Amino acid sequence: MSAPADQEQLQAYLDRTLSGAEQAALEQRLRTEPALAEQLIRLAREETLLGEWGRAMRVTAQVEHEYAHRQPPVARPVLTRLRVVISILAAVVLLAILGILLPRPVPPDINLAYLDEVQGEVELSRPSGERTQARSGQPLEPGQQVRTGGEGSFAVVRYPDGTRLEMSTDTILSLLPQNNKTAEGEKRVHLSEGFVQAEVAPHSPQQPLILSTPHAQVRAPATRFLSTSSPRGTRIDLEQGRLEVTRTSDGQMVEVEEGRYTVVSTLERPLTSRPLPPRITHPRATLLEEAGPVMAVAFAPDGRRLAVGGWKGAVTLWDPVTAMRSLSMRSDHSPKKVNSLAWGGRGEFLISSGHDRQVKLHDPLTGEGRLTFPKNRTEVLGVALHPTQHLLATIPWREGRDTQLVGIKLWDATTGADRGVLWGHPIGFRSVAFSHDGKMLAAGCDNGELKLWDVVRRTELLSLRAHASALTTLAFSPDDRVLVTGSRDRTMKIWEIRSGDLIRTLRGHPREINAVAFSPDGRLLASVGGGSTMVLWDVHTWQEVRRLTGHKFTVTAVAFAPDGKTLATAGWDRTVKLWDLRDLVLPPATTH
Repeated sequence: MSAPADQEQLQAYLDRTLSGAEQAALEQRLRTEPALAEQLIRLAREETLLGEWGRAMRVTAQVEHEYAHRQPPVARPVLTRLRVVISILAAVVLLAILGILLPRPVPPDINLAYLDEVQGEVELSRPSGERTQARSGQPLEPGQQVRTGGEGSFAVVRYPDGTRLEMSTDTILSLLPQNNKTAEGEKRVHLSEGFVQAEVAPHSPQQPLILSTPHAQVRAPATRFLSTSSPRGTRIDLEQGRLEVTRTSDGQMVEVEEGRYTVVSTLERPLTSRPLPPRITHPRATLLEEAGPVMAVAFAPDGRRLAVGGWKGAVTLWDPVTAMRSLSMRSDHSPKKVNSLAWGGRGEFLISSGHDRQVKLHDPLTGEGRLTFPKNRTEVLGVALHPTQHLLATIPWREGRDTQLVGIKLWDATTGADRGVLWGHPIGFRSVAFSHDGKMLAAGCDNGELKLWDVVRRTELLSLRAHASALTTLAFSPDDRVLVTGSRDRTMKIWEIRSGDLIRTLRGHPREINAVAFSPDGRLLASVGGGSTMVLWDVHTWQEVRRLTGHKFTVTAVAFAPDGKTLATAGWDRTVKLWDLRDLVLPPATTH
């Protein structure tokens, strides 16, 4: 458009004679064409000055006329001062108009982002050292630090352009202030430690996310990636897009493409990217538990029902074929969370344990509660049912205030009768499981210790330090030849039961391992944990064969259907996902 035409359209804009469409089109140009905006400001300034001066002169003439016919006449200095006042008023009006039209400078402490979602222990700290409990919807400022706590804690940081940073447990993320080198639109954060899943909005490449860690800097425009930072190094998994990773120690840079990952540490030389294992990205169905995060899942022995336990204490049954909720238990753990679920017999009853220190037996046909076991002194973290007997094991257990040892309590699952205690640890237990033949019971301790008992003789068979931190989950292989353990130290270990020897240590999780499960045929091992990580392992080679992507936050539970064709996973994003494994092809089986 020519300059005269622009001038005419701007004048019409000020006169408010443009149509709605013309006004919208011009306002769009004003936002993207600085020269046109300056032209509008000059024109408005001229219009305002002329208009206000004319009105001021008319008022002055009227005042002079009125005072000229009064006695005594008004002195000339008074009229002069009146003109000055009127001129000042006109200038104020002009400044007000220009204040609306002119772009306002952005203050340096404007909110960069906000907390879109908060769960569990999440803390905000300012550069001054002030710390406060975070809440959903809270704005974030430059220099603020977001810190998530332990189990069950996560937070989502969202930017105005839609960029999301999903923080897992034990994560520290800082929003960096702008500086002279910061390009307009850049989002700068520092991941001190922990795990972040980032989705960078697909805007201009000049508005990337700049994520730094103690080892690297990541420049990520319009991408989706996972970043893990620990004292040993930084790992970046790129799910979508393209990004640049620069090693801080020597400035070496590598470009990571979609479907690849890189590890940055002092031991990695040169800096390269590697292909990610094949992934399954679309579940067959997603079950939404609106009450809150899901903590436990368990298939009935016939595979036709899936029990789900959640954060708000509810226990519900779903049909895994139709993905419809079929029943809600009337005797649940509300408002406390459910920690563990186990089916009894051929599916005649369902056992649940919760944060409310209760263990309950449910009727899966009517939803009625049949039995509530004697209340524990502490939160019941897990339950396990004997495969052939009505023997129930619950953890942890204390008797009396002076008891120094923590035990595993045994019950008659149908009557609640006391069947004794397996004592043996001062720290406490976090996981428990029966072998498939029912002869052994394994338990994992808070300090990483593994214990194994003979169920019949009630004698200890094995005790060893398996992990560097809490042993959170364990499972026997279907043939009871090996036992897998998972820990908060981010490793899984495979143990030969007969000798107690360590067969293999599996690494691949960026955060803690929360649950493991063997497929019914013993060919697959599934593991899930923090940072939305889900991995399938080939048991015969102990190699990773697939990763599953779909959960947004920490994955808490995993279970195979009895036919092995469906895998259920659940997590903090309030969903249960059902994965179809029928088309998964593995190499021919070989002996161990």
